[in-house]
Amino acid sequence: MISDSVPWRYELLRIARRLERKTLQEHWTERSSFRVEKDVMLAGYAMRRLLEARKISDSLAAKQVPVVRHQRIGPIPDFYNRDDIDAIYDFGNPVKDQVTLAHLTNQIIHSYVLVFSFDEVDAPYEGPDGIEVEGNYLFNGYFLASEKERMKHVYFLDAATLIALCRSIAVEDVVGVDMRRDTDGVMHISRVISSTDPEWMAKTQMKSPEAMRHYS
Repeated sequence: MISDSVPWRYELLRIARRLERKTLQEHWTERSSFRVEKDVMLAGYAMRRLLEARKISDSLAAKQVPVVRHQRIGPIPDFYNRDDIDAIYDFGNPVKDQVTLAHLTNQIIHSYVLVFSFDEVDAPYEGPDGIEVEGNYLFNGYFLASEKERMKHVYFLDAATLIALCRSIAVEDVVGVDMRRDTDGVMHISRVISSTDPEWMAKTQMKSPEAMRHYS
């Protein structure tokens, strides 16, 4: 169980900064792929750890994350073909969808399919010497699916969406926690409150700053 969420939030902020730089990187290498894969896996793990430890407000934990879903129309992905997503999923009929934060973290952590997506910025062209010059492509997101979900569809997660999500969790100000004992006398966290929750904002208008420091 996490007792201090600050190091995890700082890490999410660092991940957001690194991924943002990657979306502007024109020259891509195997090292680049390693770093981007490492950061998405770290982000998924950090978010799930914070969720399970109840270090994220209920309002943010309930956030619906926008994704694009592509149904499977080809063979079930396996170790041999799981990167050949064009032959497996229907990219001609994308479906806009939303998933919970918990569901997204599971897709990342248990990703069986994890393929990077790139936008073509400059198309290939023929140079003065007649040799084709490769165009420029910028990283813009991930195609991912867990071992279970891969049989039905693959999700596209926009890099900007993941970056914004990491930042929103990193900078969130949790100001209150409600606890209750169950019928067996075991203490549970029943609610986690953020400074942006309407209830808290209403209280800040009614109470003094001194009183706010003692709110729990």
